[in-house]
Amino acid sequence: MIVLIPDTPIEDPVEAECRRLNIKCFRGNENDVLDRYYQCAKKYNADPIIRLTSDDPFVDWKVVARAINKFNRFQCDYVSNAWPGKETYPEGLDVQIIAFKMLETMWREAESPGEREHVVPYMWKRPYDFHIKHERNRRDYSHYRWTVDYASDLAMVSDVYGHFGDKPFLMEELVNYWFEHPEKARTRANVDRKQGIQRSMSDA
Repeated sequence: MIVLIPDTPIEDPVEAECRRLNIKCFRGNENDVLDRYYQCAKKYNADPIIRLTSDDPFVDWKVVARAINKFNRFQCDYVSNAWPGKETYPEGLDVQIIAFKMLETMWREAESPGEREHVVPYMWKRPYDFHIKHERNRRDYSHYRWTVDYASDLAMVSDVYGHFGDKPFLMEELVNYWFEHPEKARTRANVDRKQGIQRSMSDA
């Protein structure tokens, strides 16, 4: 496990926390996240790369395992459960499995700021150039919002961890919690999914 952060002073506390927890930390370009991923993967000989983003504080190991299994079974370049327009998992339970050869192609050929800020937009515009599979859930939970962009999102996360404590929990357990407490659930009703990426893609 490696934590990737920008090489700016404001991120120094993150690196210090990684050292305290004995977790590898890699620092790279603040705006060129694609370069940050490539340089890290190259340094650590990572292939494939399993990408989990820091604004998504919930991780279900079973969801990650399904994506990895699909990647291996079909010998893919890329597997994701968060392909724009094909989402069936809650926003914030995203996982991407990226072959190093595809990462290197994107790093070498992507030129626009929008393609380099979010790692994979270059591939989104050229899906037929790569071997891609989508990980889909049996039930559509894409209306749930489990990512952190706003203060209200952070309040939701605090409530969830207040309920589950230190015990690991899976997607279905959290869905059941929302079912029992619908007034606490966060949905995408008033928030566009991937709005930050969509803004960046306008620069691609």
